[in-house]
Formats: sequence, structure tokens, C-alpha cells
Amino acid sequence: LGLIFLLFMIGLELDVQALLKMGKVVLVTGLMQFPICAGIQIMLFNVLQMIGLSFGTGPYSAMYVGMVCAISSTMIVVKLLGEKGEMESQPGRLTIGILIFQDIWAIVVLAIQPNLASPEIVGILKTFGMIFVLICIAMAYAKFIMPAMLYHSSRNIESMLIMSLAWCFFLGIVAILPFIGLSMELAALIAGVALATFPYSAEFNGKIKYIRDFFITLFFAGLGMQIPMPSIGAIATGFVVAVVVLIFRWLGIFLLVVLMGGGAKLGAIATLNLSQVSEFALVICSLGMGFGHINTDTMTIIIWTFAILAIASSYIMGYSLQIYKKAAALGNKLRGRPEGEGSDHGHDDHGDHRDILLLGYHKVAFMLVAEMKASPPSYLYIMGYNMAIYKKAAALANKLRGRPEGEGSDHGHDDHHDHRDILLLGYHKVAFMLVAEMKAKSPQLLKRIHVVDFNQDVMPKLRAIGVSCSYGDISSPDVLEHAFHGAPKIVIASIPDWALRGIDNEGLVKVSKKVWPSCHVIVTADNPEQTVRLYKAGADYVLRMAKLCAERLHEVLTENSQQAFGDEGELAELFSYFKDKDKVLRSSKGFVEG
Repeated sequence: LGLIFLLFMIGLELDVQALLKMGKVVLVTGLMQFPICAGIQIMLFNVLQMIGLSFGTGPYSAMYVGMVCAISSTMIVVKLLGEKGEMESQPGRLTIGILIFQDIWAIVVLAIQPNLASPEIVGILKTFGMIFVLICIAMAYAKFIMPAMLYHSSRNIESMLIMSLAWCFFLGIVAILPFIGLSMELAALIAGVALATFPYSAEFNGKIKYIRDFFITLFFAGLGMQIPMPSIGAIATGFVVAVVVLIFRWLGIFLLVVLMGGGAKLGAIATLNLSQVSEFALVICSLGMGFGHINTDTMTIIIWTFAILAIASSYIMGYSLQIYKKAAALGNKLRGRPEGEGSDHGHDDHGDHRDILLLGYHKVAFMLVAEMKASPPSYLYIMGYNMAIYKKAAALANKLRGRPEGEGSDHGHDDHHDHRDILLLGYHKVAFMLVAEMKAKSPQLLKRIHVVDFNQDVMPKLRAIGVSCSYGDISSPDVLEHAFHGAPKIVIASIPDWALRGIDNEGLVKVSKKVWPSCHVIVTADNPEQTVRLYKAGADYVLRMAKLCAERLHEVLTENSQQAFGDEGELAELFSYFKDKDKVLRSSKGFVEG
């Protein structure tokens, strides 16, 4: 069961639609990395086995070691990238893209594995044909049946979780039917892929994690009980395999990225990010033992390789940029170049931090640079407001071309989480009014807001006005990590304790600080005692409705004291003014009510 849940979760992370939006660097590297690394490693390990280095006594031991070590760990990489806040960075996106392709290659390996002892073309074609049938069944259910079922169960998180697990096991039962003859592990992966495009995938991943961890612990415990006491030879072989994996990752990832024009820095960081062996290696080897392809000696070597690289990769990924800089400086020194010259084809000045590009350096460009050098404050002012200047220029260009405002610019990239720095945890009354206030008075702020809530009904209306949103349980750190990629500056929890389920505002402070340590957290209190507790828990600001209402009334009375304490006509005029303002807000608020 642990393997089934593990593969189901990997499938939930594998969004096939996202592949179509990736550039050629990701596509080519993802397609070619596994065949290159696996092919070279299989040949090398077979040669080493012929000269006396043992990878086990099974007939396919060297082949298994070379093949499974070509795949990197999705769980380790996604967790570490999320902790570093680099999921949406360029190296992070390249890393995730390569991982997606590796998972697809793993599906191919799982499909071929049963026929490995007698690789008949007819048998392999039949297996792939049945996989295609299973994918068609999964996609048909995902398109016509699952949306309605998940939508109606989305109000209750527990029933939706049960529905997703029932879906996983339903497809698994279909797969093991005698006339289909596929494994439940492969079916779980396909079931996860079918659900990956739904807005609930983050919720599924966050909740299933605990069930998966329990069963995967039992799986590893059972696996460990089958393995004899490791010898010095097995551990030494594990180190040799780990070194070979680290070397040939540079050939299969770095070289391809550089050849495709991605640059040395991008290729190096992506290679360092993928310097480990996947949990898929253990899955494939475990199944291989069942098929009689390998024995426990090979599994022992793979486990040691997995453990060595898993520990090493946490440090490698943590210091990937520093490692790259040291390696680039050493490379320049060996080639006799000045420090900083020649790496990344001139990108050592961190071009990713520069947003003004001069195509050519003629008279005007020369004078522009001279002007900037002579008047740096003006240059800094322009740089500080470059986005505002761009938006004004784009709006003017659209107006001159007769297009509606905002059309044709940025290709819809405003909805990316990395542009959003205000996160609303839950969408209750105060959040309703906050969004309505922004819509009426500061509509430009809507594109900086992301909402996480379990009410699916309001999300289409929010997206229509430029607010991005995700379905999820705000009490779960794992769900929040999947639901919002990036690091928000401000996290607002405006729901009082009585309306929250499974957590209180103090818990939301701790969860927010755990997931995004540098964010500023605003939460809600019902009384002064709770306010004190929330500030002690780490809240940056605490909302208290009674206090805010009193402050607002005081502001109205003091700022308009002449009307408030004047004659009856002035007082009526004052109230009429504020009622008109409320009418504007009520008209702006209509989009959040079903």
C-alpha cells in the first residue's frame, strides 16, 4: 500500500498540460537525460562487473543498477526546493520539468519490466496497448464523472479525500483484471496523473502524505528485514555507484542544457538539484526481485546508494549557488581567464537581475550610459518604477490600436504566484469586504492577492476579477506548501476562531511562520486576552473587530466633528455621504455572493 500511495502522489504532481508550456531546454533535456544516463551507466556497470565488481548475482543486476540510478528523487527535490522558495525560479522550473519527464520514463520502465526476461515484441506492444486503454478509461472518468463527484464533495474535505482514494483503488482493480494484466502500482500513477489537473491536487497531496508515510514505513521496514547484514563490499559498491551517478548527471543534464542555450549557470544548478537517486529505484528493484531479475544483494547496493545521495543532496542543493560560483572560478583559473570571465557566455554579471537590455552600443546608447553614470538617482527612480512605466505605455499602445485595456500584454502571466505577495487564508466576511474595498478603490492590488479556501463556488468569480485562488485546507502546512508556490510578504487570516475548523488563529500563525518564515502574519482575535496570546505566538498584527469598529467610529466623529455636532441637516448630510460609500462597496461585493 505504501508504494501505491507513493506513486499516486507522484502522479498528482505530474501535470501533463504543464509539459506543453515548457521551452525547448526543458523538453529536450527531459526527453534525453534518462536514455543518456541510463545507457552509459548500464554499459559502464556491465564492464565493471566483467572485471570483478559485483552488483549482485541476479541475471540483470548491473542493468538494474544503471537503469534505476538515472532517475532523481521527486520527493526530496520538491521538498528542498519548497523550503528554499525556489519552485518558481528558472532553475526550479527546469528541475521540476526534468523530474516530470523522469516520472514518464519510469512509467515506460514499469510497463516493460514484466517482459524483461522474454522481451517479445508482441508482449511489449500488448502491455503498451493495455496502458493506453487504462489511460483512456482514466481520462474519460476524469473528464465526465470525477468533476461532478469532487465538486459535490468539495465542501467536506474528508469525503473528498475518501473519494480520491476510492478512485485510486478503483483504477488499480481495473488494472489487475486478467485480460488487462497491469500492476496496481502503474495504475496508481495513472490515477494520480488523471487528477493532477484538478484544483484539489494540493489538498490530496497534503492529506494523503500521512497515510503514505505510515504504509511506506511498513514497506521499508519489511524490505529491510529481508536484507542481510550489509558487508563492507556492499557499502563500498554503493559509494562507487553514487560517484558514477554524480559524474554522469553532468553529461545527461548540464551538457544538454548548455547545448540548448540554457547557459552554464542554469545547467549547473539544475544538475546539482538532481544529484540523487529516486524512490522509484526502490520500487522498480522491489518489483524486480519479485520477477526474479535481481536478488537482495542488488537491493542492498541500491539502498546504500539512495541513502548516501539523499544525505549528500540536502547539502548540495542547499549550497548549489556557492558550488557553482566556486566551480566557475576554478574553471576560469584553469583556462587562464580572469575571474568572472567567460562563464555563462558573459552571464557572470547575473543577467537574471538586469531588466534593461541594450541591443547594440552606438551613439544613443553611449549617451544613455553616460547620463545614467552622471545622474544615478534618476536612473534608480526609473528602475524603481519600470513596471509602472511599462503598464502606462502598454495601456497607451492598446488605446492607440483600439484594443481593450490590458489585452495582449504579458500573455496572462499576472496570475503566477511569484507576482502575488498577499495571501488570504480563508475567504470569510472580512476577506469578502477587503476584496470588495480593493475592487472599488485599488483594483491594481487584486493582482497581488492569492486566496486559499475550500469553497469552490467563489473561485470562478474571484478569478474573473484577477484574484488567483487555490483549493485547500488552511490548517495543513503541507497543503499550503502545494497550494501556493512562492514566498508571500503578507499572510492574512481574517476568520475568527469560532468559524475555523481543526485549527485556531494561534495555529495559523505557527503554520504560516513554518511554511513562510519571513512573511508578516495578520490574524484575528475575539478579545484582548487572545490578542496578547497571538502576539506572543509571533503575529505581526492582530485584528479585533470591536476595536476596529470603535476606531472607525472615532475617526468618523473626529474628522467630521463640525457636521456631527452641527445642526440636523449637516448630520443627515454626513450619514448620507457614508451610506453612498457603502452602496459603492455593496455593488462591488456582488461578485463574491452566489
